[in-house]
Amino acid sequence: MLKKFRQKRLGFSLLELLVVLVILGLLSTMVMVSYQRAQRQSRDAKRISDIELMKTGLLMYYADQKVYPTTGGVLGSDCPALGVNLDAVKNLLVPNYLAEWPKDSLKPNPTTSTDRNYCYAYRSNGADYAFLLHGVTPGASESRNSSEVNWDAKVSLIDPARDAQADDIGAPADCNNADQDERYIRAWKIYSAGGKCW
Repeated sequence: MLKKFRQKRLGFSLLELLVVLVILGLLSTMVMVSYQRAQRQSRDAKRISDIELMKTGLLMYYADQKVYPTTGGVLGSDCPALGVNLDAVKNLLVPNYLAEWPKDSLKPNPTTSTDRNYCYAYRSNGADYAFLLHGVTPGASESRNSSEVNWDAKVSLIDPARDAQADDIGAPADCNNADQDERYIRAWKIYSAGGKCW
């Protein structure tokens, strides 16, 4: 009798195996979520760094030339859907004022003619400038942080021209765009005084 009992206890029961599998599944899910969050935070940190390096480069160029690299007052971008080609501006800034032109780590080589997501854009008439990271506009039922970018990670960069509620969260006041809802934040931007509402 005792021998039979010992034989039954040599392995794990099906219930014990299921409990172990459930615990392993939960742990792996938690690790994956943490990893994805860390990746998003890392991409946001790079975006903020890119924008701040661009500001430094533009200010150094202005100090030397007394004018910002111009696009003729039109928006330019590496994303064809956002504006004209920026090769002429890049040639003025790289490598003397910038080590390299910033590219978003999520989408470093945008090619689709309709793609406007996670693209850097620049506009200048020579006297003023605006440089921005254009992100996904969440749908009407989504919160403003449902996109890849956590816009609130750097409130001071929130684009007042694209957020009617920017002043409510500590960012610069809006640009008479009261028809836009707060959830439609879609850019971080640096700008000179005249480029604020571009």
